[in-house]
Amino acid sequence: MSMLSSLSELYLEGCEFDFMSPSLGHVNFTSLTTLSLSWNYFNDHEIPNWLFNVNTSLLHIYLIGNSLKGHIPNAILGLHYLNSLYLSARQLTGQIPECLGQLKRLKFLSLMLNSFDGPFPSSLGNLSSLTTLFLSENRLNGTLPIAYGFFRIWRLLYWK
Repeated sequence: MSMLSSLSELYLEGCEFDFMSPSLGHVNFTSLTTLSLSWNYFNDHEIPNWLFNVNTSLLHIYLIGNSLKGHIPNAILGLHYLNSLYLSARQLTGQIPECLGQLKRLKFLSLMLNSFDGPFPSSLGNLSSLTTLFLSENRLNGTLPIAYGFFRIWRLLYWK
């Protein structure tokens, strides 16, 4: 896969992968805008940092239904152009990181069906481009931040 520099979209959904390497050798995905690894079996693996370093111009990441565990790594901040982030139906825990509020181009964010807890991160109120936010089936508390970004949201699924 190291010679796929012109590949713009990579969909490896439902391939029954059961291992996600914590490190990745050199790959050349300089044109990659969409990466979907949804519906595989990465049970008991954490989200590896390399996933957010494949290409800094990545626009869409789909990691739905993989049972990856742990936290969202801060390495996600390297994806300055990220438009869609789907991390649903997993085993992510802890608080939703405040750093997500720095992804200024984010329009779609799905964190539903995880085990996030604690207060709703106030930094998400900085996401003025955000139009869709899915947070249901977590253990969040508090209130949505009153900020410009949330007046533009046209779809919001609240949490339990």
